[in-house]
Amino acid sequence: MNIPALVAASASAVIILYYLVTNSPWLTKGIPTASLKVDSGAVMVLSDLHIDANPMDLGIIGSLARINGVNTLVIAGDLFNYRIRIRDELELGVMVRYAVERLGLSCVKARLTVLYLMSSSSHDPEVHGNHRVSVMKVNNVTVVAMQGAVRLSYPDCIGSVYITHGDYAVKDGVLAGLLSFISLKLLNYPLFEVMLRRILNVNDHDWVISGHTHVPVFNSELKVANPGSWVKALVMKPHFGYVTIRCSNGELKVSLGSVRGNNAY
Repeated sequence: MNIPALVAASASAVIILYYLVTNSPWLTKGIPTASLKVDSGAVMVLSDLHIDANPMDLGIIGSLARINGVNTLVIAGDLFNYRIRIRDELELGVMVRYAVERLGLSCVKARLTVLYLMSSSSHDPEVHGNHRVSVMKVNNVTVVAMQGAVRLSYPDCIGSVYITHGDYAVKDGVLAGLLSFISLKLLNYPLFEVMLRRILNVNDHDWVISGHTHVPVFNSELKVANPGSWVKALVMKPHFGYVTIRCSNGELKVSLGSVRGNNAY
């Protein structure tokens, strides 16, 4: 028996386990989850836009919302790249107004509700105090900024859609991305997203959509999706993805799309 190798392997396993445990907030606290009923129209989900570090013209997002008849847009975290501490909702409002204009959402014309699920780890603004929910109005756009998860449901549709950034499962984005990338490459299995399903304790007919990993995922059998990122991070290329949700004949219809031909990278 090679004792030094065994000791080294055991020490490595302990270090990896410790790192996973200390980066798993769900082990010590639950995910605050809000519920919202969607009367009609399509829902579009984006994530990891990092608009303050993104050189591309993001006005295409407003065009996507208009073309797809979107009434509710969900930004599943990492709207902003830099994590800055802001004092109050007035400062948050300034940042939200900038985001609405940058994404071309004021051009949608119809009334639009934006759910901004703020990351609680290394990106997005950190609001001083016990921030829960902020509601802001920018022209025709109503923005609801909150942390945690949201459960969307249609009154005439079976099942719900749970949307969250994903950092409640694994706080560190690089670690989450590696976990997702390796499990998909080696096992063809979306381990990170399935973890979120277990953590959220959803029903079999519910969908879970997340971001955080920068890895696009769509699996209709397991009912999980991830639109991927709109910026390059390390070796991960941007996917420019978006998830659309509709209710048709009493069933949830979920799909993953992507904007191609962008020359920003």
